[in-house]
Amino acid sequence: MGRRQSHWKRSAYGGTLFLAGLCWFLVLAATAFAAASFSDPAGDNNAAPDVIGVSVTESAEGILTVSVVVANYQALPTNTWFNLWFDLDNNPRTGDDGDEALVQFFDDGGIRFHRWVGSELVRRPATGMAGTFTAGALTLTVPKAALDTVASFGVLAVGLRAQDDGDGGENVAADYAPNSGRARYASPGPVSVPDASGDHDAAPDITKVDVIDTRSGRIRFTVSTPSHAALPPSTWIEADFDIDRRRSTGDGGVEAYVTFGEGRVYAARWSSDADDFVQVRSSGVTARSAGGVVTFDVPRRFLSDVASFDFYLVSGDSSDDEDNAIDLAPNGNAWWKYTLTNKPAVRLVVGEPRGAPARPIAGRRFAVSVPVVRSDTARPLTSGSVACDVRVAGARVNATGRVRSGQASCSLTVPADASGATLRGTLTVRSAGKTSSARFAFAVRR
Repeated sequence: MGRRQSHWKRSAYGGTLFLAGLCWFLVLAATAFAAASFSDPAGDNNAAPDVIGVSVTESAEGILTVSVVVANYQALPTNTWFNLWFDLDNNPRTGDDGDEALVQFFDDGGIRFHRWVGSELVRRPATGMAGTFTAGALTLTVPKAALDTVASFGVLAVGLRAQDDGDGGENVAADYAPNSGRARYASPGPVSVPDASGDHDAAPDITKVDVIDTRSGRIRFTVSTPSHAALPPSTWIEADFDIDRRRSTGDGGVEAYVTFGEGRVYAARWSSDADDFVQVRSSGVTARSAGGVVTFDVPRRFLSDVASFDFYLVSGDSSDDEDNAIDLAPNGNAWWKYTLTNKPAVRLVVGEPRGAPARPIAGRRFAVSVPVVRSDTARPLTSGSVACDVRVAGARVNATGRVRSGQASCSLTVPADASGATLRGTLTVRSAGKTSSARFAFAVRR
């Protein structure tokens, strides 16, 4: 199913529901991408700044610091500059190809600022902006107020270099990070994100969503629906979550959703074993509708205690057992991002041990492995170390541990005289200063 596939028929409500599912620091990694190609004489080093990393940080005073790291220059050559594009409404169909602001930094240290005014980008004073390029990195500070103090935005960094082509023209080389689209930055919660009004037909018109998280571990979504003071029968609202922020996992990226309609709450999580969503009956999710507002309270643990997640909402009117009207928030194939202010401690979450082969054989090679994910990202572990304590009949067996592709494993040769005994052990994985263990026991075959 695609990202906007309905989950309503899977809930217990009987209608059709249409919806599947801050970052203080953002790092973008990109390979060089030439926006223009041309012949170049050897030895004149005509190449754009090769952008290999971009970071965005935000101070408590509302100052954004953008750092752009390049691979090929310690100091900027003449006729070299950077364009930093900002999609302030996270909508690729507005502004200048999606962007409402542009900050330029030039090799002489000059800064130019441009804002979209409805039909074109217009130069504005670069008040409060400063930048330097040293040791292969651009550091640029921008008051968040210059970007309308938005809670989240898309950012695109472009390194450029121009040179005369010898015929009165000019060649320009460029390197983009990311190579396509915009990377998303979101301030730490709470956040308030708008959605267009009047785009709902008969569905509850979602016009704004406020999100905040508490120290007690609950995340509150306050959804403004001014068209409906309270949700009448046949209408509903659903929130869908991409917990690991990967569209390739779950159902079109969605690993969990919560639905409120007809006075009831339904919560479900994606099960890879069932290849479907499974209801979570003790989810702890609550919801209510009053005064033109629908409020969801979602326990942080329902979203696997991740530090940040992507989400979107949809409302609908399911009269006559059909989706007669819906309202997506945000519109189009887009998501909002939320980063928790009250982040839980990072844990290494281990799964059930599995043997390869399923049961060890005396005198043969054997491996036991467990899946491991980081709790803050819900993504498989990519690096770390593994300590193996394996014994047969109380005697220690040498084993080698490693982490690979989200699996922590211990590999060994089963003693030749271990037939009928039990191979027991503990696998301990360590990464990023965190430790987690899994115990296992397997009967040895002949």
